[in-house]
Amino acid sequence: MKEKSITSQDFDKKFDKGEDLTKYLDLDQAFRPGLAQRRVKSLRETANALDMQLVYGLVPKDGSLDALIDRKARCGGWNKVAPGVLR
Repeated sequence: MKEKSITSQDFDKKFDKGEDLTKYLDLDQAFRPGLAQRRVKSLRETANALDMQLVYGLVPKDGSLDALIDRKARCGGWNKVAPGVLR
């Protein structure tokens, strides 16, 4: 949770002392522009250097595709997640 504001001088002093400053930061709003593009670009360059092809994929969180299919079949969840895909 973000604390109330702090002056830049106090922030600098705390930073120089090595104090944890995360309580002064709004991390929900933090992002690094273009980071995803750089990662994909560097992965693509690495794949090219190794004479390979970069492939994207999705993996179930529990690691088991069979468990995912069973769970979605029981609750009818496929249409909620990917409508029209299994038709």
